[in-house]
Amino acid sequence: MSKKIILVLAIVWMTFALLFPNKNRPVKIKELNYVSLFNDMNDVQLNAARKLGVRHPLMNRKDADDIKSGWVRIDDNEYYSVAKLTHSIPYLTAGAAELLDKIGKNFSDSLVSKGLNPNKIIVTSVLRTQEDVCYNRI
Repeated sequence: MSKKIILVLAIVWMTFALLFPNKNRPVKIKELNYVSLFNDMNDVQLNAARKLGVRHPLMNRKDADDIKSGWVRIDDNEYYSVAKLTHSIPYLTAGAAELLDKIGKNFSDSLVSKGLNPNKIIVTSVLRTQEDVCYNRI
């Protein structure tokens, strides 16, 4: 008698699992060595910035207060949140800001199409001054 109950419960559980799959269950991602994956040092980033129209790096935060033309301030929106920035300031070139919006929208659309919970990208670092770069090397 108890074997029949266990069998019935197992069948009910399996049927429920098949009809209502948990699409939001966490998936383990193997640990990655981000330093080796993203090994673009500051000189590489500066060269890329120059190619994209950034004439010279900002020396400090005071210089950054004067940047208005050519830069776009980024703030939280429906696709990403800007974390409390301690070693960078929330400015991008217009093209980079558009690309960030596109990446955020594509990320959001991808989650929706897979039936996953909505999430936002969290931006943790943006434009760094020379002072910020030196501070990070200490």
